Amino acid sequence: VGSSAAVWPVVDCQGWGAAAAAAGNAAAGNATEAPHIYRPRVHLGGDILVDKRLLAAVRVLLSSGDELEGRSLRELAEWATPLSSTNEMVTLKALVALIGLVEYADFDTSLEDDLRSLASGRIPTGHTDWGTEDYVSVTPALDVTLRYRVERKRLLQRVREGLQRRLADVKHRYVTGQRALRSAG
Repeated sequence: VGSSAAVWPVVDCQGWGAAAAAAGNAAAGNATEAPHIYRPRVHLGGDILVDKRLLAAVRVLLSSGDELEGRSLRELAEWATPLSSTNEMVTLKALVALIGLVEYADFDTSLEDDLRSLASGRIPTGHTDWGTEDYVSVTPALDVTLRYRVERKRLLQRVREGLQRRLADVKHRYVTGQRALRSAG
């Protein structure tokens, strides 16, 4: 995405099952140490926007059969190895749409609604009485819930924006490449 790329914290939880087993062994006195227990690897920066398995699955689902020949699952899961410009654009559009579905299907309120509720200290109940809307006060528990929802929505928004930037970059490179081919031919 270039130098304007956002910093993406990514937690790599591979090996936690083994770590939990090692912790159980350590607790039972069968091992002297539990390797990397409760120490997930966090990567700051880079281009990891979605889980690699999701990227590979969407690329495969939206590919033509010949694009997959000679490709390993590991290659399909890496941003640096797209199948083709066309497949990458369709894949990115599908991922942006998927993020949009998650944003709208999982939440009854928008990010702006939640921020307004946090600022005002009251949440609309959805009931109206003679044209006026009912509200409830934000309790400490509701405050925590709202803050969690706000951060989750912001994360989804950042991922969607990152995918859209990547899509714009792929489109730009594709158009530039097509122009170069036409002028060379």
